Amino acid sequence: MAAAIPSPLAVSSRSCLLPCLFCHTRPHNWKRIILPFPTDSPPLRRAALGVFAHARRGFSFQEDDYASPSDLKFVPPLKIVEYPDPRLRARNKRINTFDENLKKLADEMFDVMYKTDGIGLSAPQVGMNIQLMVFNPAGERGEGEEIVLVNPVVQKATKKTLLCNEGCLSFPGIFADVERPASVKIDARDIMGARFRFNLSKLPARVFQHEFDHLQVFFLFWNS
Repeated sequence: MAAAIPSPLAVSSRSCLLPCLFCHTRPHNWKRIILPFPTDSPPLRRAALGVFAHARRGFSFQEDDYASPSDLKFVPPLKIVEYPDPRLRARNKRINTFDENLKKLADEMFDVMYKTDGIGLSAPQVGMNIQLMVFNPAGERGEGEEIVLVNPVVQKATKKTLLCNEGCLSFPGIFADVERPASVKIDARDIMGARFRFNLSKLPARVFQHEFDHLQVFFLFWNS
């Protein structure tokens, strides 16, 4: 995901009160959306429905498939994978090897995220088909909190939803209004392999859900 921009959206009572999210800083001549449906279409709601479905099941649909050592190999520097690269639609395997290589991969993902003005990034977006995401809602190195999630699972999502404008580093120049649950309860492992459970709300919840979509091979623009 790309970084927030300073000006807030004009919002309805159900809309997001946060700044417009997840898009590159927009030049003055930016084009709002290039999408395969009319701009007066209703906001995308499949994202919210997908998270609710995962919460009901309480697991990731890909939990049986584990990454091999070769799946975890990478050569820096990492680069953002853009549509229509097939790696964005490949199955993302779970991780059961927690070592220095995985830590280095997470560090490299943070590096490319900051360099591309991002606040979140999933492994398939750098060509690695594994269940790994990194994010920092502050969007600046040394500020906020850097979060690494391995094999994340949605356990619960609130019925309350928020509407915000989103874009994606893998779909440069494309933006859409997306409705998502306002908060989610997550199970995941940290970079050391320790399992933990926590709640996310507001901006961190939205960043997580966007990256989780990538890990589950769900895309707003392909599925619209």
